[in-house]
Amino acid sequence: MTRCPLCQSASVTQFPVGLKRALRSDGLILDEPLRKDSCADCSALIGRNVDIEVPYRRSDGTSPREIARHAGIAKGLQAEIAALGASGPILELGAANFQTSLHLAHAMPDAQITALEPSPESLPQTSEIDIRVGTLADVSFATPFAVVYANHVLEHIADPKEFLAQIATILAPDGHVLLSCPSGLVPSHELLFSDHLYHFTPTAMAAVATGSGLWLRDSKPTPWEPFSRLFHFTRTPVPDSAPPPTAVAALYAHRVRYLMQWSQADGRLCQAMSGSPILFGGGEFSQLIRAYLPKLWSRITCIIVDDLEGVRTFDKPVFRTSEVDLRGRDIVVGLHPMSSEAVTERLLGLGAASVLSPIGMPENDQCT
Repeated sequence: MTRCPLCQSASVTQFPVGLKRALRSDGLILDEPLRKDSCADCSALIGRNVDIEVPYRRSDGTSPREIARHAGIAKGLQAEIAALGASGPILELGAANFQTSLHLAHAMPDAQITALEPSPESLPQTSEIDIRVGTLADVSFATPFAVVYANHVLEHIADPKEFLAQIATILAPDGHVLLSCPSGLVPSHELLFSDHLYHFTPTAMAAVATGSGLWLRDSKPTPWEPFSRLFHFTRTPVPDSAPPPTAVAALYAHRVRYLMQWSQADGRLCQAMSGSPILFGGGEFSQLIRAYLPKLWSRITCIIVDDLEGVRTFDKPVFRTSEVDLRGRDIVVGLHPMSSEAVTERLLGLGAASVLSPIGMPENDQCT
C-alpha cells in the first residue's frame, strides 16, 4: 500500500501484528497471517487480508444475550437522539437482524423508523419499522432523514468516504449522523478481526468526511459499547470542530503491546496449565482463543457456558456449567477481561484449581 486510503498520506507502513492466522468476525479462521498497515499521519490501521467468498455465519439475534445487547444499543441511541433534539424519520444502516431498530421503535413509538440491510440474518414479520433489503445504492427514499445511524458497520466498508457521501444525499439539511465503530484510540480485541478494514481515530474520521458532504462535529466513547467510539456528523460545517491531535507514537506503542499479549498468550497459558483445561464462554472471545491460541485450543476438552442459547460454532463439546465437575480443573476464561473477574471468583468457588485469562485489560489511554 503506497498511500493511506483515508487521509492520502504516503507515510504508511506494515504494522507488526505477529499473529500467524487471521479471524473473521463471524468466527471463520483464515489460513494466513493477520495483516494491518499503519498510517503515521492519521494513526488509522488498515486491514490487508483479502476477504474470501464464504457467506457470513451470523446470529439471528434472538438469544437472551443478543436481545439484551440490542435493547442496550436502542436505549443509548434514544438518549443520543433526545440530547440532539432531533425529530423526524430515522434510518438504521447495516441493520443485520433488525433487532436494534425494533427495540428503538418500542422506546419511541411515534418515530418513523426505516432499517436497511443488504444480507439480513432474519426478516421479522412486523409493521413497527420499515424493513428494506439492499444497499444505499439499491434503494430510494421519499423523504430525507433526521437521523441516520449505524453500529459497527463502517469498519467493514471498503470505501468509507463514498459511504458517507451516500448518507449525505439522504440526510435532511439539519439532520444528524451517528456512527459507532471500534475505537481507534483504545487497542482492544477489535484489532484482531480480518474484516475490520479500518480502525478509525478522530483524525482519520475527519479525513474520511472531507469532501463527502458531511462534517465531523464531535466524537466520544460509545455509551453502550466498550472500546467503541461514537462519531457525530452533520451537513453543515462547525467552526473549531477539528479533533484534538492524536499522540501517534504512544498509540502505536499501545497497539504493539496489546497485540504482543495475544502473540505470547499461547505459550504462556500452555506453560501455566497442566493437563487438559476447560474453556468457559461460548462467544466471540472464545473464538479468538480458538484462532490465536492453537496449542492451548488443542488441549481444551470442552466448553462450559451458563446458557446454551446463542453459543457460537465450535469443534468442541459444549455443556452447561452446572453439568461439569470443575473440582481440581484448570479453566480458561473466554470472556473479555471486563467481565472475567466475577466469573473467575465463581469458578474458583466451584473448586477450579486455576482460572486464567489470555490477556489483561486494554490500556485505557485515549492517546489524544
